[in-house]
Amino acid sequence: PVFIATFLSPMPSEPPSARFEFPSMLYGMLEDCTFDDDLCQIVSWQPHGLAFKVHDREAFERILPRWFKEKYESFRCLLEQWGFVKLSRGKDRGCWYQCNFGHGRKVKLHNIGKQEFLKDMPEYLSPRDEPNLYAMATAESKIA
Repeated sequence: PVFIATFLSPMPSEPPSARFEFPSMLYGMLEDCTFDDDLCQIVSWQPHGLAFKVHDREAFERILPRWFKEKYESFRCLLEQWGFVKLSRGKDRGCWYQCNFGHGRKVKLHNIGKQEFLKDMPEYLSPRDEPNLYAMATAESKIA
């Protein structure tokens, strides 16, 4: 029985799967890019740390394979499947937001299931219901 359990366990060398570990993988990518002088021009957290923005889609498509095997359109679909919405108003127009995702929240992403991650996130946010993320930011979430 021990041999079978060990045999069926995933090997530690297997690459993570975006299908199951998307929030954690996305968080790692955003941390890498936000604090890199060149990559932050392509994609980064917003200053409040509660949403992120792809600043240059063409360049993003070129660097995306460093973290994900998906093409941009599949990556966008994964964002939507995990409850991210693209904001359409104010300073955060064009940013991706999910209420359970933000800078300083990495510990909450470890082994989180999709249903738990989607909790409290509406499937659709009308423009008038979009949150003011600058007002919601905490010291933990803000990008220093």
